Amino acid sequence: MYHQDIKKVFIAILANSKVDKFLFDHVGHRRVLDHTIANCHSARLYSNKFTIKKRYEVSAGLVVPEEDVLVSAFSQDINTFEMPPYLDDLQKLVGVVRDNDYLCLVRANNPFLPPYIISKLISIAAMNNYDFLTNVSDLNPEGLECEVLSRKMLGWLNENAREDDGRNNLTPLALALSPHWAKIGITIGHFDLSYRSYSVASQDDLDSLREEYEKVGSTLRKFEGKCGRNFIHRL
Repeated sequence: MYHQDIKKVFIAILANSKVDKFLFDHVGHRRVLDHTIANCHSARLYSNKFTIKKRYEVSAGLVVPEEDVLVSAFSQDINTFEMPPYLDDLQKLVGVVRDNDYLCLVRANNPFLPPYIISKLISIAAMNNYDFLTNVSDLNPEGLECEVLSRKMLGWLNENAREDDGRNNLTPLALALSPHWAKIGITIGHFDLSYRSYSVASQDDLDSLREEYEKVGSTLRKFEGKCGRNFIHRL
């Protein structure tokens, strides 16, 4: 049986086909957004495997503007939430957080954000009662961003942030406007990897990620037939 104090976490994949131009382009055998959705599903499944011990459960959904072509293209792969196109990111996230205790924000054009980063930040935030936890910093690579907010913090930011505060850029916004009661945290790696980029915002980004993906695939193929399938993991 689940513990009464289980917290609910929602992974929101924020997408807009008019802004994110490369979501339908392939990297390997999958489209860019297919990779992002698969990674969020993996993080969700891994997190829920230990729900009773960790006392939180995770769901995921695709948050898109109304009538976006992404709805028909990806609705069979993940729950979709259509929001009015005039809303900013904060307003959209408030609209989908609903009865969840936490919201984890993932950008659709970050196809190589590893599931373990998502599940790790969710675990740290939920188990330690953070109101805002982020890995966004000047040291971390672009494209691996992950931000977790409590429902209370999300609502507070939505009510208090002005338009010129940058309502679509959550980490600077939360750090600048955080109320006195908010517990804020940031995760930083051991090295400066800011020179790397794993986001897909241009054709050059797409070409670079395709090359990286093929290198990893070539390495994995060297182990085929030599390791059991359970010993080959693509993170």
